[in-house]
Amino acid sequence: MKLRNILTGFILLTVLLLVAVGCACEHDWQEASCSTPRLCTLCGEIEGEIAGHSWQEASCTTPRTCVACGKAEGATLPHTWQAATCTQPKTCDTCGVTEGKPLNHEMTVATCTEAAKCKLCGASDGEKLAHSYEQKVETVASCRYDGRIRYTCTVCRDAYTETYAAPKYTAEELYTLVADSVCELTLYNKRGDQIGLGTGFVYRANGLIVTNYHVIARAYSVTVNVGGKTYVAQRLAGYDKDKDIAVLKVLADDLKPLPICALSVPTGSQVYALGSSLGLTATFSRGIITQSEREFDGVRYLQHDAAISPGNSGGPLLNEYGEVIGINASYIEGGQNLNFSVFAGELQTMNLNGDTTMIDLYYMENDPVAKLAEYARAYGSEIGETLEAMIDMTIDPATMSVYGCSVVYNEAVDEVVLAVAVTPITTEVTELKMFYLYVPERKSTYEWAYLNVLGDADYATGIVGEVTAREFTPSDTALESSDSTGLGTSAIDRFEEEAAYALHYLLDKVDDLMAENFGGSVDMLGFDYYN
Repeated sequence: MKLRNILTGFILLTVLLLVAVGCACEHDWQEASCSTPRLCTLCGEIEGEIAGHSWQEASCTTPRTCVACGKAEGATLPHTWQAATCTQPKTCDTCGVTEGKPLNHEMTVATCTEAAKCKLCGASDGEKLAHSYEQKVETVASCRYDGRIRYTCTVCRDAYTETYAAPKYTAEELYTLVADSVCELTLYNKRGDQIGLGTGFVYRANGLIVTNYHVIARAYSVTVNVGGKTYVAQRLAGYDKDKDIAVLKVLADDLKPLPICALSVPTGSQVYALGSSLGLTATFSRGIITQSEREFDGVRYLQHDAAISPGNSGGPLLNEYGEVIGINASYIEGGQNLNFSVFAGELQTMNLNGDTTMIDLYYMENDPVAKLAEYARAYGSEIGETLEAMIDMTIDPATMSVYGCSVVYNEAVDEVVLAVAVTPITTEVTELKMFYLYVPERKSTYEWAYLNVLGDADYATGIVGEVTAREFTPSDTALESSDSTGLGTSAIDRFEEEAAYALHYLLDKVDDLMAENFGGSVDMLGFDYYN
């Protein structure tokens, strides 16, 4: 114990001596660091204290660390993630480490202006779509002019225009093309009997049918057979007697119309006719225009030699392009195919908003009294201002009465008076009864008077009334008086009966007159009329 103390004291004394005396060397100092104080590399003398750590902040890969000695402290920071995209997976902004996979592309739909591409990264896939064009005919091609078609994309509205020429067809192609647009018309009288046939063609898809006026003028009803279906003509959309054109309306909206060419047709052009020749449905013939500028009574016709017969009237005359250039109307009997078609351009002058029914037309055309008045006007205008002509004188064996019919036309007032005289056969004429029917121009309601012009009563004793054209039938006409003069009830009844009987007689005589001068009576107008 005593020895240890002595040694310790000796060491301390030595140190003190060294301090007091100092180091004899020139110090080579090594700067202090975070692990050692300032130190002489020669003698090991220490000076000062250890320097502080130089810390580098923690990251998502390393904790807080001294850059000098590498000492670590604490923990690493969490990753700073950037969300995944369609080009890269989930990625740390600091260290770049990835996790998972890239997202799927969000592709747009390809259009006619752009290919499909990703909404996020813009990556393209494939090519643009083809334009989806809709077409509109701006000008229809005809035998003389090219047509124009406008094409417009329904997506981007890109547009362009092209011209096209109307195709020419062979006879076989043409027949196939137009057959379902040509109609057979069957005509009926008031009793429902067939009285004739004619032809027509589809003018509009909504049921407009073109034919000749003379085809349907004597018909009470008309059926139209087209495209394998049969329709009843509902009304006349328009008609022109002078041009011999009628446009019927049927209840249809899907018919196949024929195009109309209203341009001039050169003489020598090849043409085709299709119709019900003599009742032979769908008879097809070919010829040429033998004269393109033929005019009768202010109406333009095309003269041609394509064979037509009764029943062809109202059918189309077609060119090589399948266009209607004329409406077959007539021919000259005994001629060498001297046939005539109303120029199709006349259709452009028609007003097609009419609502005349076939029954209305029937009575306008076939009212026998109106026909007789027409006859009287035509005849009377030739011989002077007033025409009076006896139609017939007959003795009725049942009553032994003399019946006589006469017609008086006064051109000054344009009025026709039809008269029936009833004269009893006696030794002394005590009475003469007269039935008068007053026919003004273009009216369907007529005034009538039945008078006792001789006898004890006043000169004008009798009754008067009105009757409409629709009631004019030889078998059944009931008259109703609207006024009377000097007659009792029983006398009125008797006079009405006698007046109706006189009217029946008059109608029978008018029918005879029509048969002689107009081709047949109301109930006799048949196929021969249309020749």
